[in-house]
Amino acid sequence: MTVIEESIIIERPRAEVFDYATDSERVLEWNRVATEYSATPTGAVTADTHVRGVSRVLGRDIRWAAKVADLRAGALVRWESTEADVPFTDYWLYEDVDGGTRVTFHQEFPSVGGPHVGRILDPIVSRVYGRGFKGNLARLKDRLEATANG
Repeated sequence: MTVIEESIIIERPRAEVFDYATDSERVLEWNRVATEYSATPTGAVTADTHVRGVSRVLGRDIRWAAKVADLRAGALVRWESTEADVPFTDYWLYEDVDGGTRVTFHQEFPSVGGPHVGRILDPIVSRVYGRGFKGNLARLKDRLEATANG
């Protein structure tokens, strides 16, 4: 199993961060791992939201579709893949902290290359893919904090 987890603190209220980050019409403004993204219904995430996208990982386009598996408004969105070259589950957690909101992205997917080769490849994939999500979180922070400052 490959696990990716990245967090960042954004100096904005949790409700504002959640609303912006989960608005399907804004995802591609800050998410550079996804090269395509669409949701039904569009806009704010709901318990019935289904999404489709393409993510670029290690130079390869990975097509996927997912549905909301758990939604706690303002606090958590957990996704489960419904179609994917590599099945996954992930969640976005939003927590109040002094001065703002901690946003945590956590994703799990099967070992790349099976149990033997995966021992070698999983840390590489995790590091490279995780770096992409670390960049996504930094862009999310920059957008929200810049909006607040002017």
